[in-house]
Amino acid sequence: MNSLKKEELEHKTYENELFDEPVGIHMPSVNEPKLWMVWVKPNHEREVAASIMLKYFDLKGTDNTLMISSVIVSSKLVGNI
Repeated sequence: MNSLKKEELEHKTYENELFDEPVGIHMPSVNEPKLWMVWVKPNHEREVAASIMLKYFDLKGTDNTLMISSVIVSSKLVGNI
């Protein structure tokens, strides 16, 4: 019985800790980069990512510079970059 009450108290303490931080402290600001998930044909993710990065390097330093910093490909997200 005693150990059950101790676990219940620890659980309640943990729940209260979740709400102790001020609201909005972890919200992204306007100046932070945005993350976009883009749908592509399945099994063509690497080709599309390479094509986007080549286009970025081609247009770098021109008036039409792409406003990206990277492209991420994951084998777990088939059809997405």
